[in-house]
Amino acid sequence: MSDTTPYRRFIVTFLSVVVLLLATVAAFNFALDPFQFFRKPVLYRPAYFPGFQRYQNVGLARNYHYDTVIIGSSVTENFYPSYLNRALHVNALKLSISGSTAYEQALILDQAIASGQVKNVLWAIEPSSFSFGPKGVRDDQAPFPYYMYRRPRALNVEYLLAVETIRNSLVVLKGHGEHDLETLETWDRRLAFSVFHVLRAWNGRCEHFARKFTPAALPGPPSLGAMEQSIEDNLIRVIRDNPRINFWLFFPPYSILAYVPGDSAQLIAQIPFERAVMQRLAPFPTVRVFDFQLAAEVTHDLANYTDPVHYDRPINEWIVDSIASDRFRVTADQVEHNLARLIREVNAYDLCRDRPDLLDSYPSATSQAGTRPRPNLRPTLAAAIPAIRPFQLARLTAWRHAVCQRVRDYPGPSRSPWRTGRLGRLDPAGSPTTAGRLQQTIRLWLIDAAPGHHAA
Repeated sequence: MSDTTPYRRFIVTFLSVVVLLLATVAAFNFALDPFQFFRKPVLYRPAYFPGFQRYQNVGLARNYHYDTVIIGSSVTENFYPSYLNRALHVNALKLSISGSTAYEQALILDQAIASGQVKNVLWAIEPSSFSFGPKGVRDDQAPFPYYMYRRPRALNVEYLLAVETIRNSLVVLKGHGEHDLETLETWDRRLAFSVFHVLRAWNGRCEHFARKFTPAALPGPPSLGAMEQSIEDNLIRVIRDNPRINFWLFFPPYSILAYVPGDSAQLIAQIPFERAVMQRLAPFPTVRVFDFQLAAEVTHDLANYTDPVHYDRPINEWIVDSIASDRFRVTADQVEHNLARLIREVNAYDLCRDRPDLLDSYPSATSQAGTRPRPNLRPTLAAAIPAIRPFQLARLTAWRHAVCQRVRDYPGPSRSPWRTGRLGRLDPAGSPTTAGRLQQTIRLWLIDAAPGHHAA
């Protein structure tokens, strides 16, 4: 017998065990299929996972029955499919992705169109989504799961072997997860909508109203190249390739405060974006465009919003009703008139001058500093947190996992801990595994949650 025979036998045995383990994991994940990538479950109640839109929407698009899809960022998450069904006489499926780029939206729309069911597309188009360029994705919190969009499905080995898939398979096995597709990813019931919340999220000052829009503030042609290419590749391409599908596109009704200051805020992105979009859409008869920025009765009422951009569910329903009745529909020859009207509204808007009663009610919102004094809790917390015991640490870790499932892609103020990255990746796999990292996270949470504290 050769001297190398035992080594060969060991290597063969080791590789066989590895292959067997991988095959077992793949079979387990294939059977439970938590993201419904291969099929819609029939032997158990479907489970849905908030915050996993970039993963889960692919299975919904491929395996569910519908004729209308909702595409867009977090401003579309409060669309309830049942309301669209009644108002527009359709069978709608929501495929929103919070914080998504235009390329991500086009990817999931391509998956839906490939199913052969789509007759209508309701699509919120925003300059922020198209500013990432033609192939841009949001991988700042976690790598984008390109493998979920791969065809044929059998080639998606990564999904079957991923640790995250195993975790969610166990959740399905325990009967956990969310089970109501109608309310999945909606946030109208867990966020507050008021003038105070909008002013706090805006975090501006009275002098910002004096900064007016002028044409000189607009970006030059070189900086618009990536956005225009994204419009061509991710919007026009889809419309051109699908002449039998009706596209209902709309510019969301951001609050008027989103455009202040006028020389550096949302307005200088909206103007060239809207011009480019309307010019390119003009030749397509299957496209209807609605500009809800023209609805001053909505955009000037800050009580409709939780921050300068995100509005409450009744506004989503109002959008659907407006589309059903063809209100606020615009054409390419109306663009300049509508933009000029928006510019006049923004330049004339001065909350400090016109609504001093709001300043009396919320003095910290538009003060010189823009913030309310925060209590100095750091010394107390710094002394208390090191005393956390191991069993308490385990409970807090589990609690954080549960919270991350609920608040991922929270569409709140840009200065919240979910946006600043202080919590790291917003999924269980990215949760801190060391006491020091967790203690730092708890310290920040407790300070931000302290009574009377508002984000600076």
